[in-house]
Amino acid sequence: SPRLKQRALFVLAQSRSPQARKVLESVARGEHNPDLQLRALQYLGFNNADENRALLADIYASSPDMDVKRRILRAYGMMKDRDRLLAAAESESSPDLRSEAVRQLGIMKAQDALTTLYQRESDADVKQDILRSMFIAGNVDFLLNLARTETNPELKRTAVRNLGMMPKEKTGDALKT
Repeated sequence: SPRLKQRALFVLAQSRSPQARKVLESVARGEHNPDLQLRALQYLGFNNADENRALLADIYASSPDMDVKRRILRAYGMMKDRDRLLAAAESESSPDLRSEAVRQLGIMKAQDALTTLYQRESDADVKQDILRSMFIAGNVDFLLNLARTETNPELKRTAVRNLGMMPKEKTGDALKT
């Protein structure tokens, strides 16, 4: 059954056996059931080993599947792989995948990376995700600066709204001005 296969895959992901590794890699590369592939990619993210990072990078580069790429970005987030997430956020052609990378960077509170990305990003939806990530990271200064300087009214509104949801101890009287 699919559930039994998922459990077996989980056990294989915990093993240090070369044979278990070979099976896990085969499933992660999509040589079996697509649902199991997504699960294998997730399990690879549980272990922060260099070989897992390299395997995920190889699969990401060779796969056209958005779900596979999204799952790999989430695995990078679990691994706290800031560099690969930043690279995806900067170079990925798909706004959806850039947004996923941004969300993972936000969870990691990679505020400097998000600041740089905001300045370079042209897609308004991805910028919205950067603002949400900055809110999650608690970056009051960034949001205050945007509330004052952003020319896009919707992005400015989002910055002000996010500031309004932050504790007054963090925002002080800044929203009055």
